[in-house]
Amino acid sequence: MTPRTARRHGSRPRLIAVVLAAAALALPAAAQADDDLIPAGEGCAFDILYHVEHKQTPAADHLRIGFGQATITNPATGASVVTKSRYTETFSVDEVTNTESGIILGRRNWQFYPGDQGPFGVVVEEVDLLRLEGRVTYTFDFDADLFTAFTFSGGATDICAMIAGT
Repeated sequence: MTPRTARRHGSRPRLIAVVLAAAALALPAAAQADDDLIPAGEGCAFDILYHVEHKQTPAADHLRIGFGQATITNPATGASVVTKSRYTETFSVDEVTNTESGIILGRRNWQFYPGDQGPFGVVVEEVDLLRLEGRVTYTFDFDADLFTAFTFSGGATDICAMIAGT
C-alpha cells in the first residue's frame, strides 16, 4: 500500500481563501490536477474516481492557503458529488518527533485510515472519507503514518454515503 503521505488529496496533511492577498503579494499559485482511481477499502467500501483541481500558495513560514474542487464518483453507479475546498492552514513541524501539528479553518475533504485519531474518535475498521467544514486541529506522525491527535468543531458529511447509490 502506498503511504498516505503520497496519497493525500489537496494540500495536507491531508490539507486557502486568500487569493486576493496572494495576488497582492505577487505569490504565484501552483495549479494541480489529479485523477485517481481509488480501490475499494482505501476511500470508500467501493471503488471511487477522485478528480482534484487545486491551487495553493507556496507553503511559507508555516502557512498554506488553498482552494479547489474535487469530483468524487462511484464508477459502478455513476453517482457523483462535487466538493469545493477553501481553507487556511497554519502548521509547525517537529523534526525531533517527525510530526506536524496544525490548525485548519475552512472546508476540505479528509481521508482517515484505521488507527487514525479522527473527528469522532479512533478509526477502527474502515477508511472514512469525510467533508469537514469548520475548525480542525491535528497532529500527524510521519513515522507511524497516522493522525495521533485530532479535534474538530463544525459540520461533517460522509462523502461515501452520498455516492453509494443505494
